[in-house]
Amino acid sequence: MMDLIAFSWLLMVLAQMGSVRSQTASVPPPTQTTCIKFKSSFCTQAGIGWTNASLPNLVGTTTVAEVEESLSLYYPLYAAACSNAVVHLICAVHYPVCYYDGEQYGTLKPCRELCEYVRCTCESVVTELGAEWPTDFECSKFPSGDETSLCYPGKSSFDFFRTNLRFPEIGPDHEEVTRCEGLTTTPPPSNASMVNTTVPAPPKCPVAALRVPSSVPGHTRYQLAGYQECGLTCDPTVLTGQNLHTTFYIILLLVQVFVLGMMFITIMTFGIDRKRFPYPQRPFLYIALTYTVIAIINMVGNISGLSNGEPGCDPGGFTMQGQPLSLGEPLTSVVGGCSTKAVILYYCSMAALTWWVILSFTWFLATALKWAEEAIAKFWILYHVLAWGVPVVQLILVLVFQTVDAELPTGVCYIGNSNLLSLGLAVFTPSLVYTALGSVFFIISIAALGSIYRNVRDETEKANKIKLLIVRVGILGFTILIPNAVMLALYIYELTQRSVWERHALCSQATPTELSSLADCTDLPRSPAPYGFFFIKHIVWIVPAVAAFTWILSKKTLEKWKDFGKMILKFEFGAKARKANNGSKNNSSAAV
Repeated sequence: MMDLIAFSWLLMVLAQMGSVRSQTASVPPPTQTTCIKFKSSFCTQAGIGWTNASLPNLVGTTTVAEVEESLSLYYPLYAAACSNAVVHLICAVHYPVCYYDGEQYGTLKPCRELCEYVRCTCESVVTELGAEWPTDFECSKFPSGDETSLCYPGKSSFDFFRTNLRFPEIGPDHEEVTRCEGLTTTPPPSNASMVNTTVPAPPKCPVAALRVPSSVPGHTRYQLAGYQECGLTCDPTVLTGQNLHTTFYIILLLVQVFVLGMMFITIMTFGIDRKRFPYPQRPFLYIALTYTVIAIINMVGNISGLSNGEPGCDPGGFTMQGQPLSLGEPLTSVVGGCSTKAVILYYCSMAALTWWVILSFTWFLATALKWAEEAIAKFWILYHVLAWGVPVVQLILVLVFQTVDAELPTGVCYIGNSNLLSLGLAVFTPSLVYTALGSVFFIISIAALGSIYRNVRDETEKANKIKLLIVRVGILGFTILIPNAVMLALYIYELTQRSVWERHALCSQATPTELSSLADCTDLPRSPAPYGFFFIKHIVWIVPAVAAFTWILSKKTLEKWKDFGKMILKFEFGAKARKANNGSKNNSSAAV
């Protein structure tokens, strides 16, 4: 049932994609460099009968890694057991046959008859699931085997497919199924060798320098540029082409110390004058607390990076992936420390964003709905449950799916540093949702304050107070909104460029022999990861902490700190006076 649901989702996605692009007619003819030998865990194992393919393929995919990633999505279609020729059609589109006739290279598209046979045997399943046949497999796009143009597998009929093509030997036995007016697909022979897997595994790492040894705990979870058991060594030049980690750590350390000082003043201001932090201002305290923890953890990481130069490295010298480890895998202090830091950083980052939503929501209650402080504060338990509880749920999912990893070149342990799916689902998506919600409530709050200001414009004193409040709330909103918006843009940039960076790292570490067999490196642009991107990302990450500090920047804060200083001095001098007085009494007693 789950396979059929996944199949339905897959077909709907492909149908949407196909509706906006049709590339089967615009693929350029192959050349000697684009006609490659391939080995696919999905197609080769199915025994499709050819090993040369031209890239870009019939849907415009240009690299083997991207093709393998696409093919892994088609297993539910095979598992539906609707046709014995479905793998042949899928592979003919994604790895189209490449041939050389002595004068020029050419590409064989799948024959229309093959496509019609698969559609005839499978479309009823697709229709039952409420999906449409994807346009990438629209049969009218393909040449007929009866025409003069060549195609795969050539002139053939439904009976040829039914009797000559068996179910590929890449999965469990299938019952004999009947589709399309009595046509019967043929199950595999009983002695067929089967692979006990549901999704074809990614190809193994082709570059020896980046191959993670089996002695590294969790080595099977490492991936780089679509290759399994492949990772980045802890040399920053592998990914960025340069090593600036000392400069990076020093700059970030100074920024963290500065932010930590601001958070200390904010928290101390709350301790000195708690009456100034009722709701809706109370969330400033919790935002300051979360960023204090983030600053401390990052400071520890920066100091560690300056001392040993290789934070976030596993025992084999590779940048860590797939943490935390499974039960039974050996745990070291370095590996455990990376997971611990990532957990704390992720939880505090998400908690800071949820408190930002609570802050903006309580401002919305106070300004747009005109709730009193007491009415807003009455739900304080709910605020805490949401702000601290929702990130716990996110954290549990992150730990269950082992998505903690370290970032090269910074060595920072977090989520999604090596896995784009984790970055998109666990980091980018919640950040986008929290930022959007907070922004909407703040914009409404500022608009409500503007309406109040217009109503009291004739009352000079009250109007000035409202005007000042609008300015302060506006500054507050922008000091949170703009850095978070920039951070989202950086995440999008990373999601679109990471595969290029990883391919560049893979190809730059390959030997000439390995390079000749890597189709991924054909016409690869020289695009190492820019070091400046990591500088900006980690500085912008901590900048929203400034918002809590900006709120306390006022004359009243200075007066409270002066009073606090006077109280400390008075206490100090009073203690000294009492001590001196006690000493004189003791001396008088002794004289008597």
